Order: sequence, then structure tokens, then C-alpha cells
Amino acid sequence: MQKLERNPIIVDPFNTDFAKRWSWTTLGKALLNAAENHAKARGFGMMNLNDVNYTWVLSRLTIEMEEMPSVYEKIEVCTWIENIYRLFTNRNFSIVGADDKAYGYARSIWAMISLPIWRVLKDTNSNHILLPKSHVLLKNRVG
Repeated sequence: MQKLERNPIIVDPFNTDFAKRWSWTTLGKALLNAAENHAKARGFGMMNLNDVNYTWVLSRLTIEMEEMPSVYEKIEVCTWIENIYRLFTNRNFSIVGADDKAYGYARSIWAMISLPIWRVLKDTNSNHILLPKSHVLLKNRVG
């Protein structure tokens, strides 16, 4: 399975601002959807974790945009995991257009928490879910 997930998107008019550029709200939703699609396809999405009383919580999100895509542009939100720790992951994103034009990049840190106690477990001797390192793409940016 590919370590890089590509999510094609067409910038719809109702997801743009007054300047006909993609809105920040829609960008944020696209990043979150890309992360979930990537995780779900690999067996560690929200529903998979909820079945065993865990879930993902977004801890940090940093976005750097060179420019926002315009209305009707075809773009891709790409995502990959940079690193996996015991209960945290570093996830990266790129927002690219035609001819791999880079619109911007994002980086996120996700924590896996226990639903019954609503916090990260600190007992390293317990049987936590471990994410497979085979899903890591050691690449900071796609280009």
C-alpha cells in the first residue's frame, strides 16, 4: 500500500471567500478528511480505534500557504506519516495543483487517547495499540 495518500478536490464556489480563493475553513476540513481517509485505509482510522476504546485527538496543526487555490481549480491534498511514536504521530500534508504546483504545506501532531479515561495512558507496560512503522514516509515535503 502506498504511504502517500492523494485526495483530489475541485475548489467549489461555495467553499471560497469574496476573492474567489479557497477558504481557510474548507482547507482545515480538507486536511482533517485527508488524515482520516489515510488512517482508515490502513486500519487505524477513528472507527477502528473507537472499536477498542481509543480515538485520535489533534494536538497541533501548523499550515503554511504560499497562495490559496482559486475557484474551480483541481487540487490534491496529499498526506503521509512522518513518524510514529507509541501514542503520537507526526502527519504532514501538501496542497498541490496542476503540474504539481505547491500551494502550501501543513504539519500535524495527533495523540491517541483512551476513551474511558479521556487521556493518554502513561503506563508503558500495558498493551497499547502500536501503529506499524511500515506506514511511515520519511519525507518532509512532496515535490
